[in-house]
Amino acid sequence: GAWIIDQMQASLPGQATAIASGSLAIKPALDFTGAIDIATDQPESLANWLFGPRAGAPLRSIGRLTLDANATIGPNSFVLEGIEAELGGQPLTATVEWARGESGASIEVSATAHSLPVEMVQGLATLREIRLAGPGSDVAEVAVALKIDEVTTADGIPLGSLDIDAGLS
Repeated sequence: GAWIIDQMQASLPGQATAIASGSLAIKPALDFTGAIDIATDQPESLANWLFGPRAGAPLRSIGRLTLDANATIGPNSFVLEGIEAELGGQPLTATVEWARGESGASIEVSATAHSLPVEMVQGLATLREIRLAGPGSDVAEVAVALKIDEVTTADGIPLGSLDIDAGLS
């Protein structure tokens, strides 16, 4: 059996609010399936709390972050699909998958944005440094598919477009 959650709200570090609704199963393992909405005025602080020191550095200059996604979260994996986010006022759509395996964790990120600051693009290089609690949590594999119509400087000066499909292990 599972609990049906109409709405659960949490206050998190980084002046963040998380709201979730969906199905929460307790047995055979703790699993959540449903909608998650996150908003924060300090995304760097929230990322540092979730993933460890320096994880939020790429988010330092973006200002407010909002994220809406369909989530499937279990003890050894999570998937955020249909992500509709706004990073410092710029819309982004994405899917993020994380799974813990015997040789370490893997992360897959697929994202599309019209415009994104170069600092956010550089931040993808830090995905390998993400740490979650427990054995096998160090990131062993990263896959990134990213399409940005216009990469800009922090001041908004256009640098060109970017289309990446890469992996790191």
